[in-house]
Amino acid sequence: MDSTPSLTLTCETCDKEFTVPPSRSASRYCSYPCVRWNRVSGTEQTVADELASRGISYIPQSKVGPYFPDFVVGNVMLEVDGDYWHSRPGMSERDARKNAWYIEHGFDVIRIWESEVNVGDFSKLDVLGGSAQCELELMSTVR
Repeated sequence: MDSTPSLTLTCETCDKEFTVPPSRSASRYCSYPCVRWNRVSGTEQTVADELASRGISYIPQSKVGPYFPDFVVGNVMLEVDGDYWHSRPGMSERDARKNAWYIEHGFDVIRIWESEVNVGDFSKLDVLGGSAQCELELMSTVR
């Protein structure tokens, strides 16, 4: 019989319960894939700072259906697309499927490209105003 004490925690990504030894009581994720989903890129942090400077409330990388949008702002899924990754073969189709799922489930979508963020172009955020609860007309912006 194993007498090693353990703690039961809940994963911040998937809500699955998992056990850890007391020495890992600060653990937040049940597995490497869940950790990976919660990494914030520098570009995403820049967008987060811009949202905060505008007084726009958001939830970062929260699970919405099968996806983890970069930001959830009210009913809007805000995706920050890296220029390299999202220009690779097959990615525009993947992003289109993701957009379609969001729209089919009643969400609006805003996509901001890394190159836009790098030059300080946050104009796509203007429709959000200062309220996370605003109603937006459908906006699916894909380059």
